[in-house]
Amino acid sequence: MHAALPIDLLIGPYRAAQFITDCVTELITEDCIPEPAAYDAVCRAVLESDPFVLAETGQVWALRPNTHDDNGSDGPREHEERPGMLYVVRRLRGDHGRLTVEDEWGERSIIAVTQLADYELDQWMWARP
Repeated sequence: MHAALPIDLLIGPYRAAQFITDCVTELITEDCIPEPAAYDAVCRAVLESDPFVLAETGQVWALRPNTHDDNGSDGPREHEERPGMLYVVRRLRGDHGRLTVEDEWGERSIIAVTQLADYELDQWMWARP
């Protein structure tokens, strides 16, 4: 398995800590998870490159090596193969984890965040204050 880049190498240690803390706070506030369990869940998800936790506006996700070219059911459809790269234009948080993405052909679509499972985080243009 190809190892994804640690997020601190993509956005720096300060921003990585800020991102993790924000995710933990969200779990504590919205899901009433105790702080130690929330930190454990978020850190595990980050280490496993879980797109449900990691996917954010401004990221580029690259198709993992040796991934089958099997197009997903509600992703980009006009091309025979899945895009090699997806740029996350917007995360629709209130829409059950859906993303607006743009592929390398410039086509935009809305996909389920779970469709990034065959992709790995490759670049992150930090857009938070």
